[in-house]
Amino acid sequence: MYIEKNFFDNLFHTVMDDKNRTKDNLKARMDLQEYCRRRELELRQENNRMVKPKASYSFKMDDKRKICDWVRNLRIPDGYASNLSNCVGMKEGKLMYMKSHDCHIFMESLLPIAFSALPERIWKPITEISLFFKDLCSNTLREENLVLMESNIHLMISKLAKKIPCGFFNVMEHLPIHLVREARLGGSVQCRWMYPFESFYPPKATKAVVESMCSFYHAPWRSWSEVPIHIRDRIFVEFRMKCAWSRDLEAEKSPEFKKKSEQGRAAHLSNKGGSVHTGGSISIAAHQRRLENAKGRLVTHDEVFEETHMKKLKDGTKPTWIEPRAETTHDNFK
Repeated sequence: MYIEKNFFDNLFHTVMDDKNRTKDNLKARMDLQEYCRRRELELRQENNRMVKPKASYSFKMDDKRKICDWVRNLRIPDGYASNLSNCVGMKEGKLMYMKSHDCHIFMESLLPIAFSALPERIWKPITEISLFFKDLCSNTLREENLVLMESNIHLMISKLAKKIPCGFFNVMEHLPIHLVREARLGGSVQCRWMYPFESFYPPKATKAVVESMCSFYHAPWRSWSEVPIHIRDRIFVEFRMKCAWSRDLEAEKSPEFKKKSEQGRAAHLSNKGGSVHTGGSISIAAHQRRLENAKGRLVTHDEVFEETHMKKLKDGTKPTWIEPRAETTHDNFK
């Protein structure tokens, strides 16, 4: 979980050229002359000061503000992620205060779209890393796919290393190489990560539990710590069987909560021109691999697009497109 977040932070802030968090700093550029020999990126001396040339893998301020504006106006399903517009800093052209789950959503679903303005030789390795994490975090893991991912992750990291200076790579960029083996040994990551436990505020939950238990006993005990252990166990069993989360239920029934919920739902359901598809939560790369296994050959982008944008009947036929825009996009692309 935190490996994905740290990898995303390093990659995102380097491409967005955040001067406080980028890995492409002056020290990294000083190493280029000795190790990488990329003359177009080496520091230059102008007017008695060192100047860092703009790299092709980082955005200018206008591009950064376009990305921030896109994130600010983004509409996502209710409960899918937090309100990312609160993380946007338009003046600075960067995203701030993103939680680990926000980074998880951005890394796997939004990063290829946000960085689509990059040159293809840089955008493609970043997209491959994004799809790698998405496949790794899927609900269903197939042994043959894990074997392929384990052999490809080395190549993905190497492609990225050819485009971004060596200062970007530390132990956190090396750890994804071992994640596939961990998934093969430990199973689906949903059973092991900490996102469910970070979705509530522990002190508030603990206070609600203690106050609910206090209703089960009176004097001579002044606090829960003074209750004998055998009575604690009996009270807790009764609490677990009968006690309802009345405080949370009352909060959800309040007018303020209902108003906020309806506003969020209306915003998420508003039409912003999103793409409709039939691919579900499976990534495009996974659909492509399944098609190739079924057909026994390499498939084209047109075939993958048809697989994920045409209605499927029970007999397996695909007579119509999911919507007219999908057919128009297919014809224009073809």
